[in-house]
Amino acid sequence: ARTERAIAARAAGAVADCQPLLGLIESDASACQQLVQGVKEQLAVFSGVFCEACRVAAAAGTASCGASLARAARDERPAEMETLAGLEWNGLFSLALVWLGRRIEEKVFSGAWARAGELFAGVGAGQLGADQSAGAGVLAAAEAALTQFARVGGHRLAHFLRNAMGQKSWATAQAPPAEPSLVVEMVLKEVHAFDAQLGRLLGDPRKQRGGGGHRRNFGLGRTSMELEIERQWARKVQAFAPAPFNRSGAITAILRIAFKALVEYVREEAFATYGLQQLQLDAELLGDLSRDFVETEDAAVLSSLLGEAVNSASQRCDAPTLMEATALEAICD
Repeated sequence: ARTERAIAARAAGAVADCQPLLGLIESDASACQQLVQGVKEQLAVFSGVFCEACRVAAAAGTASCGASLARAARDERPAEMETLAGLEWNGLFSLALVWLGRRIEEKVFSGAWARAGELFAGVGAGQLGADQSAGAGVLAAAEAALTQFARVGGHRLAHFLRNAMGQKSWATAQAPPAEPSLVVEMVLKEVHAFDAQLGRLLGDPRKQRGGGGHRRNFGLGRTSMELEIERQWARKVQAFAPAPFNRSGAITAILRIAFKALVEYVREEAFATYGLQQLQLDAELLGDLSRDFVETEDAAVLSSLLGEAVNSASQRCDAPTLMEATALEAICD
């Protein structure tokens, strides 16, 4: 809140500082118009610098600023930007940029443009209004920072899953699974942490899933055709699609990257029957737990990815026999 107030005060103060100069040139229409244009350009530069900060912090070239704003940002880039470029990636800092982007667009720019409109209203500058491209650029930069947060989180979970796939003897499993793999608990712990960070910074409360304690279905009621449609859907999922500007959407983006990676890791392994069943158990529990954090439609997408992982494992198993739903239920309970 203090940072927001400080930025808003600086922006409004910069506009107010033009008042003495305006008093000197108010009889010169051409000079007034030049001053108005200068103020507009400086407010646009402010937007561009924020976009550039998001791009630098995310170490990515896709902050989605307009070309003119990006050029203005580079021309006016302060020396501190190089310091920012040298900082180590920090997820909370990225989310702080997301928060600032939303507040800057909502509070800072609107106030600065309103003050500028009042100041220049009497000198034939009534057309002075908020630069929509500047506001859109700030929001796009904030969304890019959120997408980068999701990508880093997704890669972290994918790393856990890759290690789990490489360390387990899927092809020589000699006994049916008795419990989920450790990686399921690790993924759940990380998702809880991501969800808490997103909740604090976005101020977006998570909706509790209803349905009581008995909530698992383990794919019951789906026909072979429905399962095949899910698999086709999974193959078309874009793992690195931009993260929506909300809590559950960001979690979906993280899990989408991780589960899409799991599908690829499975294709590098061979499976015995019990190894296949272990993967089935892990996938079902991952899908079930993810429903606590994402919307129903997104949960279906994630479920399709996990289903594709199990299907791929089945194709790499000499005797593919999946566990019954009742057995899965007993282990998960």
